[in-house]
Amino acid sequence: MRTWTTAHLPEREQYAYWREVLCEAFTALDPVVAAPRRSQGGFHSQVASSDFLDITMSHLQSRLQTVVRGPHEIRRTPSEYFFANLQLAGRCIVRQDGREVVACAGDLYVVDTTRPYELDQVEDHWQSVSCRVARDRLLPLIRSSHASTAIRLNARDGIGRVAADFVRSLHACPEDVGAGSQGILASNLTSLLAAAMGATVETQQRDAESIRRELHAAILRHIEENIADAGLGVQSVAARFRISERYLHKVFEGRDSTFAQFVQRSRLARCADELARSGPGRSLAWTAHRWGFGDISHFGRLFKRRYGVAPGAYAQQQQTQEAQKLRPG
Repeated sequence: MRTWTTAHLPEREQYAYWREVLCEAFTALDPVVAAPRRSQGGFHSQVASSDFLDITMSHLQSRLQTVVRGPHEIRRTPSEYFFANLQLAGRCIVRQDGREVVACAGDLYVVDTTRPYELDQVEDHWQSVSCRVARDRLLPLIRSSHASTAIRLNARDGIGRVAADFVRSLHACPEDVGAGSQGILASNLTSLLAAAMGATVETQQRDAESIRRELHAAILRHIEENIADAGLGVQSVAARFRISERYLHKVFEGRDSTFAQFVQRSRLARCADELARSGPGRSLAWTAHRWGFGDISHFGRLFKRRYGVAPGAYAQQQQTQEAQKLRPG
């Protein structure tokens, strides 16, 4: 077992040494700690690592800090690993691939060293167990690296709990087990991590789709209730539901229509109903403006494209058909 500790150093030298430790024990990383905190009682930190073939298990104990692997660190030291980290004490905010998750004690999460990430330890004197796994060992077993990072693997039940328990057990396993046993342990760890990552991604995708379906239905109701509002549009609806305009468009992906198409069809349907009931005597401009169309010429073109005839002709047709129904046989 290899051990690095700042305990033997003067307090003024501990933080600088810790920066070197992280790079040597893991990969190029930049620990960010405010100067006043570095000087408050020293920067007591420790890493103890052991190997099982090409998998490295490390136990970390350290002070509050933010660990960054950014573009500079990636260019300086390219490395292709996954780090599966089990939070033992304290909380950590994990950021990668546009996602952010809070890992508490008992939570397991994964980051990929080929892309920038950030581990923000928000409580002092935190502890974690980190499994460094070669990327080419784990990548073939998972659907997508980008979908599997910065998500909290469910370590309280199911396969996630089995994976977390195995990480704990492997961390406590003596290094002197034979090469054959090490191979079995490394293979089991990789398989369990892949299974936990896959199960978590599937669950999150199902949950996300369920949320999108519910949100889509709520947005459709909102559109129908406010269809006469000429200001109804992407910006106002996104603000109403407190989502980004980009996510609003995403909610409509794979549906029968885009947001703009649904609004347009709903307005045209209201106009058609209005014209059918009122007949050609009703002002086309009044009808168009009542249901959110500001340009009468544009309205006429859209209406004809949708119903095959101009608005006035449509109103006449509907009135004629209604009169024929009422005419005695």
